[in-house]
Amino acid sequence: EHLLAPAARLRSRLGVPGESLDRVRAVRDKAEMKRICRQAGIPHAAGRVVYEPSDALRLFEQYGSIVVKPRDRSGAQGVRFVRDHADLDDWLRTTMIPGVHLAEAHQSGPVCHIDAVVHDGIVAWDVSRYGMPALDFAAGRPVTSWSVADPHVRDRARDLLDRVLAAWGIE
Repeated sequence: EHLLAPAARLRSRLGVPGESLDRVRAVRDKAEMKRICRQAGIPHAAGRVVYEPSDALRLFEQYGSIVVKPRDRSGAQGVRFVRDHADLDDWLRTTMIPGVHLAEAHQSGPVCHIDAVVHDGIVAWDVSRYGMPALDFAAGRPVTSWSVADPHVRDRARDLLDRVLAAWGIE
């Protein structure tokens, strides 16, 4: 996944067909993802790119608990929960790099994910619930999840998936 942007730049220089850098940014950069969600009316956690300490501090004061994460990482890499002023001060002092991180309001509840394959307009998908804390993956622990059978959750997941596919233009 980390090679998508360099590959897009190389394809552009060589004139080789494939995903453009803008298209790659839309699926890799969390700030760009939030922009697309906002445009499409897709609900998402309130957040902003952290350019200076006051950006994170304002969100922390507004929500009481925030999540900070690198904009271009996946698999919970570099994600940190900020639950008090000591956490915030430590993160600002040891980790924050202007423009590299996104801070979001912390959302509590079970964590689910939607896996989907789209080919020729046909969408095969499933929604699963993680059986462990999401950050266990980044710590190298095995990922466990199971398909969700609850029709209410499945209906909401399908609606979200349809909205995401339309917003990103995935066919």
